[in-house]
Order: sequence, then structure tokens, then C-alpha cells
Amino acid sequence: MKINRLFTIAAAALMMVACSSEETALNNNPAAGSQMQFTATIAAPNSGATTRTEYTEVTTGEAAGTINVAWKVGDEIALIHNGVKDVATVEKVNDDGSATITGNITGATNEADVRLVYPAARVGEVTGGLDGTEYSSDSDIEGKLLTQDGTLKYIQNNLDFRSDMNQLSVEGDKATLAYPAEDMDAELAIWKLTLQDDAETPAALSTTQVKIKGGESVLASTTTLATATSVVTLAIPTDVAIDGALTIEATVGSDTYAYTKAEGATFNPGTYYQSTVTMEKAGDVDLSKLTADYEAQDGDVLTGTLAGNYKISIADGATVTLDGVTINGYNSSDYKWAGITCEGDATIILKDETTNTVKGFYSGYPGIQAGPTGTMLVIKGGSVGTGSLTASANGWAAGIGGGYQMTCGNIEIQGGVITATGGTSTAGIGGGGNDGSVSGGNCGDITISGGTVNATGGFKAAGIGGGVNATCSNITISGGSITVKGGVGGAAIGSGCAQDIAASCGDITISGGTIEATAGDASAGIGSGFSQTGVATCGNITITSGVTSVTAKKSVSDLGPNSIGAGRYGTCGTVTIGDTKYWENNAYVNDGNIYLTTSPIIYPAS
Repeated sequence: MKINRLFTIAAAALMMVACSSEETALNNNPAAGSQMQFTATIAAPNSGATTRTEYTEVTTGEAAGTINVAWKVGDEIALIHNGVKDVATVEKVNDDGSATITGNITGATNEADVRLVYPAARVGEVTGGLDGTEYSSDSDIEGKLLTQDGTLKYIQNNLDFRSDMNQLSVEGDKATLAYPAEDMDAELAIWKLTLQDDAETPAALSTTQVKIKGGESVLASTTTLATATSVVTLAIPTDVAIDGALTIEATVGSDTYAYTKAEGATFNPGTYYQSTVTMEKAGDVDLSKLTADYEAQDGDVLTGTLAGNYKISIADGATVTLDGVTINGYNSSDYKWAGITCEGDATIILKDETTNTVKGFYSGYPGIQAGPTGTMLVIKGGSVGTGSLTASANGWAAGIGGGYQMTCGNIEIQGGVITATGGTSTAGIGGGGNDGSVSGGNCGDITISGGTVNATGGFKAAGIGGGVNATCSNITISGGSITVKGGVGGAAIGSGCAQDIAASCGDITISGGTIEATAGDASAGIGSGFSQTGVATCGNITITSGVTSVTAKKSVSDLGPNSIGAGRYGTCGTVTIGDTKYWENNAYVNDGNIYLTTSPIIYPAS
């Protein structure tokens, strides 16, 4: 969805005269006979004009908002009748703007239907009646509509199409029109657009191309203009029903600006519209102006504070930028969704120097919900990594990752300043946990390669990793400044508490960055959580020589025996630090676990 803005259409009757008479079927039985002279008078396209050399916009007086158009001597008008095409030429422009047209007409019969078409060259072969007329010769209307230069002169020279229905009156060797030719209806509308941005004090937008779309179809367009301008005038087709959204797109430098009118529009033939259009940079979505749920698309930039209780989601495969976003979800069962929901693979970029806050809605939903199993949520800082994100739940869900009893896919943090806080039984970054009666709350791999990350787990959950009674796949940290705290019964980095059933995480690999991991009671700083009724486990733990430093702290009480390894009554795989098994001070290795009685393990040794 794009944000709709009101704009005013000042429509004045184009003095080409709007459509009138109902079309009737042509007489398709041409009579034999020699040519006869045709003479008729057709009304002025609009009064007061003297030349059709150029369209002239009227800007003052009572006629302001109209366009002067008039016949010109030599204009050729096709006469389609009796299955043939003849041509009449404007011989004289009269003082009142009407024109006298003359020509030879073949096989005319009295009271035969006749259609007048300007310009005559637009009419190709006539194979029958009205429906058999081919408007092909010199009349690539669609092509001309899509290659306009934004000026009235172009429309005058290329898209001034008119027609009228009448009957022939034949007497002897002369023919004329049976009824006064009061108008030659213009078949297109003309729209003058003055473009401006949506700043608090709008400024002109200088564009090099404008497109008018009905749904996905381009109805009218300029070519790429050599000189940028904020005012363009376009001919618009009137025989296309715009049932979907009407969209105006403008190219401004390397950016695209857009305006969308969701309910479509109607353009009347021969009408001159003038509009000042306030446009938004494409993809800029101000959450404060939303009036419904919104699914962000690839390239969208989200800004502002969400004013209503709307669901904000990210389409599968989309990359979306947060530019000063605030979403404070309201905890109500009427709004069962996260602050931001990823529908599949998603990338979130935190714009440099911006602060973004995302809090989930109903208690079981996270701040940012990663996509389903097998998908990847990537969070990046801006170009220099100074964009920040604070993510939290409104209760029993992760800050970033899964909801309570809701499984999620993989999570990767590549940069930015990230603060993630989990609710009760759920990780700061990772799984949402479950109540032990059903499976769920699991998460995929968690990877951190950069940024400043502060993650805090809720009661019985890891800071980074698993929630209570749930599983988390592998955890890999290769860079960044990482500060993590586990909740009571949860590791800082690893698994949550096995309160009722097993809780586990995969392998934990730390190959870079600066890490400070503080365990919750009865849990490891890096490893597994507390085994209450079930068993808390983790895979192998590997800390390589590329790490700047790792500080792993056991819990404040003596309930958690391991800074790195297994939580109380829990298990873990092999612990490897550097190239060899490691111990220092009061730490020692036994069965792959590093035990510590008083001080934290700090790697590398000082």
C-alpha cells in the first residue's frame, strides 16, 4: 500500500467540446454513382480562437482554465460513409470560428450515416461500417501517448483526435450534412500536472519523466526529458476504465516519486484538468499516516510513529529500511501480531543516525518476528553502522525472533546498535519458548558478524539462543561488541531452562569480536541452561584465536557451576578454546566442561 494524499482537480471544459450524440450504425450498402461535390459547415472547436497552429492555454479572465483550439485552413477531415472513406478539407475559417469544408464524395446516398474524423490521415482502410474502420495509418495512438514531451504543442501535433456522427443530405450532384455539425468531439483528455514534494513546506519537484498508470498499465507517459521540469501536460486516454489505483510516477534524479489514488479516476473526453500533486518518494511510508495494516515491499523506507493498532509486516524477500520508526504495540487480544512481522526472508536496514523502537502487540508476539522455519531475517546497520534498534515484546515473546510457542527461522545480525529484550521465558534474540505441553517456540541458526549488540533473556531464557522448553540451532559470532545476560535458569549464550521438557541449542562458535556473557542463576555464561525437570543441553563450544576477548561469567550465586559449558544438571559437548583445552586461575577442564569456582573466565589470558 502506498500512502494516499488528497489533491485537487480543477476541471474546466476544454473548449474542444465534450462528447454528445449517440452513435448509430452506419449504412453499409454503398450505392453506385459518380462523385459529387460535398460542402458543409462545422462548428468551431471553441469560440474566440483564430488559429490551430498551437494550442493556447487561457490563464486569465472568465475563460481561465481552458485551452483555445480552432480550425486551420488545410485541415483534412475524413468522411466515413457507405463503407468508404472520402476526405474534406477546411477551405475557410469563418469569423465565428466555424469552418467551411469541401471535397468530393463518392457513392453518397441520402440519409446515410456518416462519421467525421480528424485528422483524416488517422483513418486507414474502411472495410465496412463503423466497426470495420481501421484507425491505423499515421495513428499509433498508444505509442504517441507513451512518448509525449509534456507540452501542449506535442498534443496539438500528435494527439488532437476528434470525431462526430451525422447523416448525409444528397440533392442531385451535391451533398452536405443533414444536421448542423455543432461539434467535433475530442477523444482524449488533457491533464496539466504541477508536481511538488511532501515536505512540511512543499517544494517543486523537477522531473525528467512522468508516467500515469491505471493499475499496472501505463496509460500515458513522457519520454526521458532533456530538461527537468515541475510542470508537465499529458494527453490521457478516456476509453480505459481505471477500476484499480491511479498512480502518478515521476523520476527525480535517481529517485522515483509517486502519488496513488486508490479508488481510481474518470477522465472525460475533451476535458482539461489541472492539478497540483503532492508526491512522496517511492517507498517512503510514514507510519503515522497509515489507516490500515501495511505490508512493506522491497525498497520501502518506513518512518514515523505508528498511530493506530495496525499490523506492519515485511513481504517475503523484501529489503526494508527503518528511518526513525516507533512502534509501541498495544497488549490486547484484538491485535495478535508482532511489532513487525516478517512473512518470509527479510532484510532490515537501520538508517545511520536514526533511533528505531519496535515493541510487539499481544503478549505472545515478539518485537520483530523472524520468518517461518527455513527463512532468514538479516538486520544491518546503515553504511557506517550507526542506526539503532530497540526491540522488545509485550510479554511472553522474544525481542527479535519467535513468539511464545511460535517457531521461527534463522536470524543474522550484521551491524547496527541493537538492544533486544525478551519477555518471560523467551530469549532476547532467538526463540520464544513453550509451556512444555506442546512443541514450539524454537528458532533456527543465530549469526552475529558485527555491530553493538545488547541482549537480555527473560525469566528462564537465554539472552541469545533458546527460550524455556525449546530448541535453538547453531549460534555463531564472528564480530561485533556483544553484551549478553541470561534470565534466571537461562544461559547468556545458549539454551534456556529445561523446565518441563528438554531445552537445547546447537553448536556455539565464537571466532571474532568482544563478548561479555553473564549467566542467569544455575546456568552457564556460554552453554546450557538449568535442567529443572527436563535436561538442558548444548552442542560443542569452540572459541578460536581470532576473538578479541571473551568474558564468561557464571551466575551471581553458586548454583551455576560453569562459566562455559553446562548449566546445573545440564550437559554440553566438547569445549575448545584456541588450539588446546584451556584452563587458568581456578578453572579446570573435566569431561569437556570448564568449571569455575569464583572468578570469570576471560579469553585470551591476560
